[in-house]
Amino acid sequence: MAGSMGCIIGGIFADVFGRKKVNISGSITMIAGWIVILIAQDNMLFIVARIIEGFSKGALSISVLVR
Repeated sequence: MAGSMGCIIGGIFADVFGRKKVNISGSITMIAGWIVILIAQDNMLFIVARIIEGFSKGALSISVLVR
């Protein structure tokens, strides 16, 4: 669910700011999401971290060039 929203917003941001900036910010938020997943002590924090990670994965999937 968050990945599909990340694709839409990531595509808009890629058009406005460029793919390189979207890739950098998506990578940073993905790393932050995984760190929060690793240190999560309760289910709510785990779910929030998965949403952040899914959103950034969606943004990265639309902005990465595949050959």
